[in-house]
Amino acid sequence: MSEASGNLLNSSESSAAMASSYLVTSGTTGYSATGHITGLNAYDYAGGNGDKAIANNTKSDYNFLTYWNQSLFTLMWWSRFDSTSGVDDMFGTGGSTSSDLSVRYRGSVDDKFAIFLMDEGEQLTTLTVSDTDWHYYMIQYDNSVGTLKMSVDNGTVENVATGLNVGNNAAQTGTFGFGDGSGSANEFNGKMQQFMMFNKIVSAADITTMYNGGSGILLY
Repeated sequence: MSEASGNLLNSSESSAAMASSYLVTSGTTGYSATGHITGLNAYDYAGGNGDKAIANNTKSDYNFLTYWNQSLFTLMWWSRFDSTSGVDDMFGTGGSTSSDLSVRYRGSVDDKFAIFLMDEGEQLTTLTVSDTDWHYYMIQYDNSVGTLKMSVDNGTVENVATGLNVGNNAAQTGTFGFGDGSGSANEFNGKMQQFMMFNKIVSAADITTMYNGGSGILLY
């Protein structure tokens, strides 16, 4: 996969080896035998149990997500919800509002996703998920263009918002967390597998390769 070389910043939630390198877990979070990709376990978050995983990279490693002149990223992951009747904050950074990035599923509201993008605030998708199946998610943002994008299951890429201009000029102050790891009260209730973040825009061809017709691919 050409896009991956030298640009994969973190691939947590994928295997025991990677988790021990990048994550500090607490609560009852643990590996599940019900991962989507064959041969790869998933992290299982049971909302309300304090389940979380915190990436233990240096905080500044995540400046490319939130710092105005470095805000360039692609996020890709597999996940499924245990229920669609709640509000689930899936992951994000735990800094101040102006330096925060997080993704929320609004199951009990409208089945849409809210992407909180630093000082640009909440950006709401038209994409919806209303089941508890495994799905493949992709989010991209390039501040030089100002367009926030998202797709589900390698489908049509939605321009969630255009004309954005992240104005945060402070280094990242929070760590990257999963479950309730971003400090949210709306704990993620579900499973997540092979979360990847890149400090570049991954090509459509490589996203298709990762999706692999809905089967995913085993990287580690």
